[in-house]
Amino acid sequence: MNQAQSFLPADRHALRQFVSKPVYQLVISWVLLFPLLFLTAHGSFSIDHQSQNQESQYGAQALTSTGSGSTLSRLELLFVCATLCFAMFKSAGRIATVLKRDKLLLLLPLLALLSPLWSQAPLNSLVYALANLVVTLFAVYATLRFTPERQVELFLSAGIIMIALSLGTIAFLPSMGIDNFHGNGAWQGICTQKNPFATAVCYLVMPAFYVRASGFFQKAALGLYFVVALVCVIMSQARTGWLLFAISVAFVVFLKVFRRTGRSEKRLIVAFAVPLIALVVITGVAYSAEIAIMLGKDPTLTGRTVIYSAIFTELQQTPLLGFGYRAFFIGLTGESANFALRSGLIGLGNAENPILEIWLELGIVGVICLFILVVQCCRNIVTCLGGNSSKYIQWCVMMIFLNLLSLLGGDKIMDALTLEWLVFAMAYVSLSAQARQIRSLRAAT
Repeated sequence: MNQAQSFLPADRHALRQFVSKPVYQLVISWVLLFPLLFLTAHGSFSIDHQSQNQESQYGAQALTSTGSGSTLSRLELLFVCATLCFAMFKSAGRIATVLKRDKLLLLLPLLALLSPLWSQAPLNSLVYALANLVVTLFAVYATLRFTPERQVELFLSAGIIMIALSLGTIAFLPSMGIDNFHGNGAWQGICTQKNPFATAVCYLVMPAFYVRASGFFQKAALGLYFVVALVCVIMSQARTGWLLFAISVAFVVFLKVFRRTGRSEKRLIVAFAVPLIALVVITGVAYSAEIAIMLGKDPTLTGRTVIYSAIFTELQQTPLLGFGYRAFFIGLTGESANFALRSGLIGLGNAENPILEIWLELGIVGVICLFILVVQCCRNIVTCLGGNSSKYIQWCVMMIFLNLLSLLGGDKIMDALTLEWLVFAMAYVSLSAQARQIRSLRAAT
C-alpha cells in the first residue's frame, strides 16, 4: 500500500466519490468552510470588533479586556465546535485508533485540559482547552475523511475564499478590513490584526505549490492567486509576515530541489544545511537589533525585549505548571493585573514568544511536552524526506516548518483557535503514518 492509499476512506463508494470529484463539489467541504475561516481569523472576525478598530478606543479596551472574547465570538466558537463534532461523530472509533498510535499529539491538549485544576481562570482554561481538543480531533478526522490530494485542495479553496472576502472587506468595509487602530492603513482583511492576516495568507498560499494543475488556465489561476497573496502580505505591513512569506517560498524551492537529488546528495545537503541554519539563527539572535532596524522596527523589536524581561519575573512564581491554559493575559485580573502594574504593559495579549507563552500557561511541563513533540516531528520529517516524497508529504513538511518558524517569532503555538494548530496536527498524523510505513519496509528488507 502506498502513501496516498493509506489515507483513503475505507468505504468503496466514498473512495470513488473522493477520487472522481474535486473538493469544491463535496458537500462536506462547504459545511466546513465557516469553521476553517474562523480558525484562519484566529477565532474572531474583524466584523466582531469593528467598534474597537479605532485609535481612541485603546484606553477603554485595555482596561476592560478580560481575554474571554465578545459574546458573538463565543457563540461563533460554540457553533464551530458543534459543527466539527457533528462532522466527525461517526468516525470516533477510527480517530481513537489513530491517536493510540500517535499519543504524543495529545500531550499538550491533555495538559491544557488538566490546567483548570490550577488555573487562575478555570472556566476560561476549560473552554479553550476543550476547543483545542476538538480542533485536534478534527485534524485527525480530516486525514481520514479526505484523500491527500483533497486535503491540499480544501485549504486552497479556503485560501481563495479567505483572500476574496478580505479584499472585499478592505475595499467596501475599510472600517473593518483596514487597521484604523494604529492609523497606518495596514490591511487586516477578515482578521482582527495585520499579523494574523499575513500569517494566514502565508499558510494558505502554500497549497498553490502542491495542488495538481493540469492545464494552462489552471496554472495561470494559481500564479494569479500567488501574486494576489503576495500583495496582501506586503500591504499588511507586517514585517514578520514578510519574512515568513520569503522564507517559506525559499523552503518550497529547497524541497523541490531536495526531492530530485539522490540519496548521497541528500546526505550532503543535510550536512551542509544544518550548520548553515544554526549559523543563521545564532547570527539573527546576536544581531537582532541591527536586523530590526533594517526591517523598519526599533532595536527592542517593537518592545518585545522589554516584554521578555518582564515575563521572566512571572515565570519564577509558578515555574512547573504555569498559570493555566489561556489564563494569564486576561486583562486587569489576577496575576496579569500585577504584571501590568509592575511592567506598565497594559493591554498586552500574549508573551510575544510561543515558548514563553507555553511556559506561562503550562509551565516547564508544557515546554518539555512541546520539545518532545518537535523532536518527534523532526524525526518523522527526516524519515519521510529520505525517499522520493510525494507532493502531499512536502506540503505536510511545509506546515510543520511554518509552525516551527513561529518558535522564533511572536506567534503562539498550540493556540486553540488557529489554522496553524489544525494543519500542524494534520501534518503530524500524516507524516507519522508515512514514516511508520517507510520504517516497516526498511525492516522487512
